[in-house]
Amino acid sequence: MFEIFIAKNLIRPNSKDFFSRISFISILTVFVSVFLPIFVLGLINSFHNSVKERMIATDFHFQVVDSQNRMIDYQEISDMINKNFNSLVSMPFFEGYGIVLTDFDKIPVIVRGVSDNFIDFVNVLKIKEGKWDLSGYNTIIGYGIAKRLGIKVGDILKIYVKVSTEYDIEVPLILKRIKVSGIFSTGYDSLDDSFLFTSFKTGQGLFDYKDKASGVGVFIKSEEVKNYDENLNLLRVYLKNIAPTYRINDWERLNANLLFSFKWEKTIMTVVLIIIIIACLFSVYVGYNVVISDKRITLGILGTLGLDGFMIKKVFIIKGLIMGIIGVIAGLSLSGLILNNIYYIISFIVRFFNIVGISFLSSKTDYTSSLGLSWEFIDIFLISFLNIFIVILAVFFPVKEIEKQTISEMVRNS
Repeated sequence: MFEIFIAKNLIRPNSKDFFSRISFISILTVFVSVFLPIFVLGLINSFHNSVKERMIATDFHFQVVDSQNRMIDYQEISDMINKNFNSLVSMPFFEGYGIVLTDFDKIPVIVRGVSDNFIDFVNVLKIKEGKWDLSGYNTIIGYGIAKRLGIKVGDILKIYVKVSTEYDIEVPLILKRIKVSGIFSTGYDSLDDSFLFTSFKTGQGLFDYKDKASGVGVFIKSEEVKNYDENLNLLRVYLKNIAPTYRINDWERLNANLLFSFKWEKTIMTVVLIIIIIACLFSVYVGYNVVISDKRITLGILGTLGLDGFMIKKVFIIKGLIMGIIGVIAGLSLSGLILNNIYYIISFIVRFFNIVGISFLSSKTDYTSSLGLSWEFIDIFLISFLNIFIVILAVFFPVKEIEKQTISEMVRNS
């Protein structure tokens, strides 16, 4: 320790060397190369989680289906799930495809027959006009359909569907009529532009499927959503025992392509950020190469005093480690502070621009208040370790290069 103390005092030209220009720039560089990647990756995680949360809230969390046929024992399966799982609510549903037709346009649609209480579990589904009334031959249509076709509450909707037959033969499309009792909006074009909701019985009747269902939809109660995977695994085990031929379509299976794109988006962004980190920290290497070159005489004197190369390198490496840690802590702190309040920051910016008449986000964009600090340990570890490691290397190699020279060469070349 005494040798290190002597080395430190001989290496630095004055008592403020630790806060000298190159040290400050090095800390600032580490700070930026930590703050920027962690902030960007945290923001990506936050937006992905917010989008996934909203999309999960638009439909059943799980669907119990028979991949070969429509379900006949749907009510029995639904009742058993409700009876044996306090955290789950299940209901049969029917789904079919049709074409909505007007005098001037036509739209392919998905007809979803559900229970009356379906809306109680889908908090993003809002009734813009009319009311949620699935009695009789009523339907609730998406806002995109209503806007495109000019449909209003109370209108009679003409829909062509392909009905069921007992034989595997082609049948023509059959015109059915159904009354519009409400218009809904979720903020998602994929739903608002293509979905019609009817009662479960009406859905069966439209397609002449008698007493069959497309499957049993399952919701997780709001207080249990955080245990999504646990509930999914328990339900899988339960169904394997009572109905081994049925399978569960969970949200991740139904949205595999979206989740895959999220994963690749983050992977590509991580690679780009790592390249930026390496480029930024190269300036630390250049700076310390200049500083250490200016200290050739001092290093020569240290050699004459008996300090070996390892001790000299140890002084610079410790200094580099300290700078790296300070930069990492500062970068993590600021990025965490901003991310933890990002929802309110975005809301303030949007409101401000709306006041001055500028709209840079779609009116359909609506991120949840869960948008915020969303770090993954692997992100923090990778970025922090990479920064500290590169700083140590940036300090180590200039010293290593100087070490190859003799004391007389260092003094002469200085």
